[in-house]
Amino acid sequence: MLEQNEVERKWLYKIYDLAENEAWLTEKAKDGFILTKFDNTYATFEKSEPQNNNYKIVILDEEKAERQIKIIEHQGFTFVANYKEYYIFYIDNKWRNKSPHLSGEMAEVVTGWFDKQIRKQIIGLLISISIIAVLLFFELYKNLFATFLVSITIWRFILYGSILGVGFFQLIREIFLLCRSKNFFLEHNKYLKIRTFITSKIGRAITLIFIFVGIFGSAGTTYLDYKTDKGFSSVSEIYESMPIVLIQDIENQNEVNGQLLETQKEIDLDEYNYVDPESTLLSPKQYKAYQTYKSNAGDKCSMRMKYHEVVGKTLARMLAKEIAIYEADENKINKLEFKGLDKVYVYQDSHEKIISVCKGKRVMFIRYNGHQPVKKIISEMSEVLGNEET
Repeated sequence: MLEQNEVERKWLYKIYDLAENEAWLTEKAKDGFILTKFDNTYATFEKSEPQNNNYKIVILDEEKAERQIKIIEHQGFTFVANYKEYYIFYIDNKWRNKSPHLSGEMAEVVTGWFDKQIRKQIIGLLISISIIAVLLFFELYKNLFATFLVSITIWRFILYGSILGVGFFQLIREIFLLCRSKNFFLEHNKYLKIRTFITSKIGRAITLIFIFVGIFGSAGTTYLDYKTDKGFSSVSEIYESMPIVLIQDIENQNEVNGQLLETQKEIDLDEYNYVDPESTLLSPKQYKAYQTYKSNAGDKCSMRMKYHEVVGKTLARMLAKEIAIYEADENKINKLEFKGLDKVYVYQDSHEKIISVCKGKRVMFIRYNGHQPVKKIISEMSEVLGNEET
């Protein structure tokens, strides 16, 4: 419970950031706020006349603190308060360059305390790195290239990366602060004290950048989720701008009494027939599509597609293989040779057929549930991919 003339303020910096907190307490005293007590989070001040107190924060062994306080007081300092191992003293500002002299025993305690805190932060940093590595491994395993070709996953990586970046940077900053405080405390390095506000501002600026990037990533992810829900196109709309295999061609539904009819391209947009197009830097033309067909005999087949037109032929070949591995068991995928296609990867069982092909800079993937043979599906894919555009 605060007295009438007392105010409580949150520490501006971590309590072990000694140089900055000493400067802050000194400034508060000049404004008439005199420290009376504190804990790990808050400092309590008594409103009084401005004073020229120059504060010093000292790390002491709690078991031997009484004797060590007297040693420091004999050097001209006045003891104010303590919280755990943190002890705060002040001296008149005309002696502002004077620091408490530590005996060998006291210096050894302080060194051990700082080393322990630094080790704890390093362990936290290593754990964070391990978590990030595991998350990236499971996110990118078998799906590395595709992840950075699709807008929604790019934005999610920006969002997740910024969140992890804030935590990662804060741990590094904590280690830096501890090392800096250790050097400042033991060596009374004035240069460190002069530079302390600048480095702190840089650290806060970097943290804010990560936060704004995270907000940007969150907004991008939300927008793309909304756009995906509202932005499906019909197969007919995509047919003229990008190559697409029509399920009716695979099912021979454009053939009547042995006569080949013109393919029916006007396929209405519904929950069973749609295309989700988009564009990214590495894959300017791409889409995901889903088609279904029910024959007069009642047989139903379906087809899920992906198409990418990427910036390089090498990337196309790697992507074709990666998509196949991601969609099926790698050990059961067969690599085939097919005239007119650079790479062909196939998996099939009694229920479905998975085909991933590339031609030049174009990659096409089909997951087909139906009765048509693999060769026919590959033939249709080769035909629609046609000659590569230059």
